[in-house]
This record gives sequence, structure tokens and C-alpha cells, in this order.
Amino acid sequence: MTNDLFINGKKVDSFGDWSPQTEHPAIAIQRQEHDKRIELEQSLKMSPKTTIFVAPEPQEMPDICKTEALFELEREYYPLLKAQRIKLDDAYSKVTLMQSAIEPSEFEIQDELSQKPFVYYQYEDNDGFGTFPENIPDVINNLPDGYRIVKMVKASKRCWPVYFHDR
Repeated sequence: MTNDLFINGKKVDSFGDWSPQTEHPAIAIQRQEHDKRIELEQSLKMSPKTTIFVAPEPQEMPDICKTEALFELEREYYPLLKAQRIKLDDAYSKVTLMQSAIEPSEFEIQDELSQKPFVYYQYEDNDGFGTFPENIPDVINNLPDGYRIVKMVKASKRCWPVYFHDR
């Protein structure tokens, strides 16, 4: 009995230029690649399985874990922070005391200026007579550059004012 091939009820006796005993070269290459692929899949299936643990990405800690972690940090660092805070407070108090000793208060400044105005200001008193009323606009308009009128007081010999001016 021969192995006749029937397609759609017709006997196929010829496959063109090659016989059924020899394969077409493209089919031979395709079969070889398919065999290699099957061999690789079987080797992967037969290889020993190893479980690799991959740590998950960190997520937000629950509140209980947060408070415990904060307590641990506080236990570790609170004594150091407290000692440092005490040192800083001492240094700050020393600096403020030194600054208050160096800088005069507003009252001391006013007292000094009222007791010795002639030391700190320039003045025109016209030998104790002050500035005549008709010359007041000239004095105000002719102040040296950068000077301003600080205070006007009564002249010692007359009732006309004396002008103190300062830079």
C-alpha cells in the first residue's frame, strides 16, 4: 500500500521540483529553530527553582510605628539637645547682658543730650542773644549740607531762639 496524498478528493502525486522524501530548505531551517526553542523551554522547566526575595518599596509607616520611632529618637537625642539648648541659652544671656551694658538706654541718651547739648550739636547763639526774628528764614534756608535743625531753645540774654543743628 502506498502513502498517497489526497487533498479535496484529488490525489496529489507531485510537489513541484522536490520530492516528498526530501524537505524544502526553508522548512528544514524552520524545523531546526522550532526544535531549538522547544529544547530551551524544556531546559528552563527542568532547571532548579530558586526563590528570590525582592523587598517591597517603603510605604508610609502606620501611626503606631511612627510614634515608636519618634520615642526612640527622642530617647537617644533628647539629652544631647537639652544640654546644647542650655549652653545656647547661657551664651545668649551673656551676649544680651553685654549688649545692654554697652548700649545706653533711650533715657540715658536723652539725659546726656539735655545736659550737654553744646558738645553734640553745633549752634548759633549770637553771643547769647540768639537769632533775630527777621533772620530766622535765612538760618533755616542756609543750613550746611547734611545738617538739620534738632532743637530750638530760648537765648540766654534775649527771648529769641537759638538753633541747634546736627548732621
